[in-house]
Amino acid sequence: MMIVFSYKLMIKRLSAPLTFFLGLLGGLFWGVALFSLVGVIYNIN
Repeated sequence: MMIVFSYKLMIKRLSAPLTFFLGLLGGLFWGVALFSLVGVIYNIN
C-alpha cells in the first residue's frame, strides 16, 4: 500500500515539469508549423 502511495506522490511531483515540457514542445511545434505555413503563403504570392 505504501508503494502505491509513493508512486502517486512521484507522479504528482513529475506532472508539473512534464506538463511544462509538453507545453513547450507543443508551442515549439505550432511555432514551426505556423512559420512554414507563412513561408509557403509568401512563396505563392
